[in-house]
Amino acid sequence: MLRHNDNYNREYAMSDMTFCYCCRVHHPSALMRRFRTRNGVRWRCQASIEAAARDVAERDAAGRLQSAMNREAARRLAHLAALVRSEDCVR
Repeated sequence: MLRHNDNYNREYAMSDMTFCYCCRVHHPSALMRRFRTRNGVRWRCQASIEAAARDVAERDAAGRLQSAMNREAARRLAHLAALVRSEDCVR
């Protein structure tokens, strides 16, 4: 199942990271592969390539997990933005 671990992002410098067009996350370059698309060659993480090769039920489960992670990240970002706006109003 496709999972993204934020811990390895803290262990690598940004210059050692590459953006995955599939899951839209920066990964260590060692975990990335060049992947041909109809728009050209792009970088894709090994986890997303392996997840795409699985059967439909597993891909759907991975998609639901990724969607849940995206919703949680958006919720945290909205909460943080609300906190920043409320601090600006207090000043």
